[in-house]
Amino acid sequence: MKQISLLLFALIFSACGTSRKSINFDRVKEGKSLKYATEITPKTFINLWLQNHKKKSIYNLELLYQDTAYSYFGRYFFDKKTKKQKPKLFKVNTDSLLSSFPNYQKINGEEIRNLFYKHIVPEKDKHKWKNSKCNQKSSSQKYTYKTLSPDKIEITLNWIIKCGTSVIHNANYTGIYLLKQHKIIK
Repeated sequence: MKQISLLLFALIFSACGTSRKSINFDRVKEGKSLKYATEITPKTFINLWLQNHKKKSIYNLELLYQDTAYSYFGRYFFDKKTKKQKPKLFKVNTDSLLSSFPNYQKINGEEIRNLFYKHIVPEKDKHKWKNSKCNQKSSSQKYTYKTLSPDKIEITLNWIIKCGTSVIHNANYTGIYLLKQHKIIK
């Protein structure tokens, strides 16, 4: 009886392991493994797209495959629990994406963040970071995005500066990016 229980446990465990198969982006580029994609809205898509950096990175959202109905995008997320990179596959209805964000390929998240930092963050706060007389200072900048319309995106920056373990600055800044004008407003 004990051996049957162990055998049953082993079968269940191995079945669970195979169902969590890792997504291979090269296979997706060939039009395979598309069933593993999570469908997202154009608004969710653009929030992920805005996180991209200029430098090529596995953490950038990338178009992998397109068929008549969907555009498939992939990127890696860092899993803090396992300390590994996990691939995620998304699909967006192509017609909806292109009607909402026809030129999404030209939207550069890093340029937008630089523009935001330059025009929205007050100079006195920038000097807190530059002129800090702390030996063990650290800075954490977390940007979040909210699509207000196809041509307006609200951007919020939470900026925390620490001196050792003490927080010396914790502020939120908000601005609106106008996609068509390539401009930040308060």
